[in-house]
This record gives sequence, C-alpha cells and structure tokens, in this order.
Amino acid sequence: MLKKIKFTLICAVLAMGVVGCSSDDDLDNISVDTSGEYKVIVAVTTEAIIKEVEVTKTKGKEISKELTKEFNGNREWSKLYKKTNDEVIEVLATGKSDATDAKIVVKVMKGSSVIKEEVSKGLELKTKVIF
Repeated sequence: MLKKIKFTLICAVLAMGVVGCSSDDDLDNISVDTSGEYKVIVAVTTEAIIKEVEVTKTKGKEISKELTKEFNGNREWSKLYKKTNDEVIEVLATGKSDATDAKIVVKVMKGSSVIKEEVSKGLELKTKVIF
C-alpha cells in the first residue's frame, strides 16, 4: 500500500513539472515591436523649475548622452526620439522648488498614447523613465 502511494505521489510531482515547464514555451517566440518615434515631455508645476534633463540612448555597448540645462524659464520641455527594437532610452529629469507639493512629470508618448509616466513631488525633484 505504501509503495502505491509513493509511486502515485512521484508520478503526480513529475506530471506537474512537465506541465509547468511546457506551459511557457509559446511565450519565448513572442516579440514586441518597440521601434518608432517617441515624444518625451518633461513638465513642472508653477512653483518649480526644471534644472536638467539627461537622455541616455543605449544600443548594445554604444552609449550616447544628451544633457539639457537651459530652459529659459519654460516649465515644459519636449523632444522627439527615434528608437529601434534593440535600443533603450533612459530619461532622467531633475528640478527644484520652494513648495513641498511641487511636481515634475516625465511622459513618454507614442502617437497620442502615453506609454510611460513618472512623477516626483517635493522640494528636490528627480524622476527617471526607461523605455
């Protein structure tokens, strides 16, 4: 009797392992197209200023950085970026304010859809988006 219970338990565990491992096999072949043109928007509330926006583009081992520090008093900055599937773009935005409820927002848009959005709130504002 004990041998039959052990055998049944071992078979059940092996069956769960086979079923569990094979269930995700189809997901390996799915690819997501992330190429295209993206608009990055950095905006602050009226009581804040944008200090700098750093955009880093990585493709394999190639890294390019772009740093913007001049905003001429504007509370919004935006730029279009073209991206391929094998590129990663990181946007780091900083700002400052005298009000604790001030906000900085970084939005990444593809067409009319917002695909990523990050918000920071406080005196020292810092937020990052990777897409």
